[in-house]
Amino acid sequence: MQKRVTAATTLTLITLIGLGTGCRAMTGRSLGTNIDDLTTTAQVKTRLSVTNIRNTTWVDVDTKNRVVFLSGTARSEAERQQAEDVARANAGVQHVVNNIVLAGSSPSASPRPAGTTR
Repeated sequence: MQKRVTAATTLTLITLIGLGTGCRAMTGRSLGTNIDDLTTTAQVKTRLSVTNIRNTTWVDVDTKNRVVFLSGTARSEAERQQAEDVARANAGVQHVVNNIVLAGSSPSASPRPAGTTR
């Protein structure tokens, strides 16, 4: 029995190839790397939510080339460190950049240009 290539199959194939090459052109990373990073981000967020339900609302997680970036505000140094430990425990994570600040402390802000208001 011969398989016929339909127009829909051809269009799907062209779309997938376009997405794969488009990703690299726009981000400099392959489709596989983008998928791996998205998977790592999802795994870290899931593990944070299991560890402490509050973590999902105060920690932002982003992954680029197997480096996990954490940002947000924690109530204590223990919470901040716990989020980092959870991220670090994921397979495939090469490094964790912990930019979580403690509540009540402010990250160093850049000065405003003269004449600007809030």
